[in-house]
Amino acid sequence: MGHLLWACDFPVATLNLNVNFKKFIKTETEFIVQTNVEKIKDKKLYVHFKATSLDQNTIHGEATALFYRIFDGPAKDAPTRVGF
Repeated sequence: MGHLLWACDFPVATLNLNVNFKKFIKTETEFIVQTNVEKIKDKKLYVHFKATSLDQNTIHGEATALFYRIFDGPAKDAPTRVGF
């Protein structure tokens, strides 16, 4: 999930991640991942994810996450190592 945010120019670190698995996805099965940034407050991003079947009738899992933006510029300019 954090990788997706990096790809969208949000270099982040995960502060909290809650995943609810509902139904397994078989290997080599296509599915849809829907991602919504629900709120941005200062450097914190509150995100919701949902994995569904292609017809969207089956929910395979949902997740909520809290990410911290570690760099204000685009992800491609972010340092490769961030020390804490």
